[in-house]
Amino acid sequence: MKNLANFKVAIRTREYLVQAIYQYFFSKQDTSDIIDQFKDEHKTKKVDFDTFSSSLESIKNNEMDLKQILDSLGVKDSNMDLIDKSILYFALN
Repeated sequence: MKNLANFKVAIRTREYLVQAIYQYFFSKQDTSDIIDQFKDEHKTKKVDFDTFSSSLESIKNNEMDLKQILDSLGVKDSNMDLIDKSILYFALN
């Protein structure tokens, strides 16, 4: 079994990123504000904020393309819970 302690930063970064994507979809808050908020709230924890920031910005910039991919697969936004949508956008990005 792999030692997950070696991957704590990556795991935590992904967890926070899914939370941030959810927040983005829920509140339509500007991504730079969300990034600043997460950096402030989690400054004492080891998080790869470069990856976090670039991924969140990428999702914002490619939101329509990601939506089209999901639409082509028959997955409609209106039928999804926000957490499911957040995870799918994270995975596609």
